[in-house]
Amino acid sequence: MVIDLRQVPAVENDPGESRCDVPLPPSYSPPVESASAPDRGATVEYGAYLAGHMAHCIECHSPMGPQGPMTDTHTVASGFEFHGPWGTVISPNFSSAEDGVAEYSDEDVKAMITQGLRPDGERMSPPMPYANYARMAEEDLDAVIAYLRQLPPLPDGAGLE
Repeated sequence: MVIDLRQVPAVENDPGESRCDVPLPPSYSPPVESASAPDRGATVEYGAYLAGHMAHCIECHSPMGPQGPMTDTHTVASGFEFHGPWGTVISPNFSSAEDGVAEYSDEDVKAMITQGLRPDGERMSPPMPYANYARMAEEDLDAVIAYLRQLPPLPDGAGLE
């Protein structure tokens, strides 16, 4: 294949301006400049680090207030609205409340994070970047789940401002 490609004459053209049509949540800007990582392991501390600084679970699964995601008072209580070609989707509650992770097994939560599959087999909506998390280490998933399960149960945060 390389030999074939080397025989094709180069083309000079202006491909135009690059653009991205995928809406990203505000948590992706500005980027995290530094974060001290706790020791790796299936611990609450490491799970908090992954869900916060690294994977941005907290920002997307917390309601949006006037100053940004309400992570101080409503961490992962849902309420973040995503608008796109799929319509409007509100991120689900991931606190330890009955309408949060409490009703799911660890395996259910792992499938949602890594495969985008709900326990009933339905696909999750496009804003959930499960493909980005598909290769998460088992230990990392266990840490994130341990962190989510120890959060206080909060009612669904949709509509809070």
